[in-house]
Amino acid sequence: MATTPAQSADFDLPELQPPAVPAWLTPTLTLITCAIALGPLYNEPRFELARWQLAIGGHHAAEGDYPAAIEQASAALETAPDLPAVLLHRALWRNSALGDYQSADPQAIEDLNLLLLRNPKNTDALQRRASLLQTIGEHERAIDDHRRALRVARARPDSQLNRARVRFALNGLAYSRAVANRDLDEALQEIQEATRNSPSVGFGMLDTRAFIRYRRGEIELALADMHAAIADMDDKIEIGLYDKRGDDLAAAMKGEGVRLELLADERLAAQETKRNLHTQAVLYYHRALIRRAARQARGAKADIERVRQLGARPDDSLQ
Repeated sequence: MATTPAQSADFDLPELQPPAVPAWLTPTLTLITCAIALGPLYNEPRFELARWQLAIGGHHAAEGDYPAAIEQASAALETAPDLPAVLLHRALWRNSALGDYQSADPQAIEDLNLLLLRNPKNTDALQRRASLLQTIGEHERAIDDHRRALRVARARPDSQLNRARVRFALNGLAYSRAVANRDLDEALQEIQEATRNSPSVGFGMLDTRAFIRYRRGEIELALADMHAAIADMDDKIEIGLYDKRGDDLAAAMKGEGVRLELLADERLAAQETKRNLHTQAVLYYHRALIRRAARQARGAKADIERVRQLGARPDDSLQ
């Protein structure tokens, strides 16, 4: 049988009494105890409800009804304010509601600011915010976000997925520097590290390297990279292998068992097509700038016309 210390000892101990608890404190202690015990049981249902609310928002977003999608995300935020996906989705839908990839919604940036206050190592939020800041010309802040994302990615345990995340972060930082037209030596080193360690160099990295070389005045090298980037992008869209994550990150995510959204829903496929057109427009605009620098006026004019055909404005907001 189990024994108490007093029963097993060779001498008698005085009976220990718990300290007296004031009567007013007893209900408070009871509530704290219940909160600790029931916390996990409470959190999971509210997280699940918030996910359902986001799923309904996703349905509205797929229909193009972004106000309804944002309303569902706001409801999910009330349900589970500590679920990171909520603020990420609301930021995405707020910016999508503009209907213009060359603009940034200030409220979307505020959502990402709030998320990063709560979770400063969320690389998805850092890179999304950097992209929006870049769009509105806040290049210093965009570069800083990309630097932070790279530090977080490098600090993660080594794996195929995390190596791909490092390459993705390097590409983002290098491109952000090129857009800002600053620290071009560092930018070239970053994109060279990314390409050197990548199993395949796709249009995303090729475009970044081309734009850096253009900024450095290396026009022939820039033009060669840009031709290769557009050819790769066009090929991947034609055979349906394009993924907006760029290069090998999507493949690494699949290799690590990370769930990717499928585009079986025709509405989502249509939205993806629109994003593809924007990315194509960016590449053609970059090539137009490089061709202009190479004094290829006819080719530059044709690329500018292609940008317009793709539904974009050929100006520096096209990033």
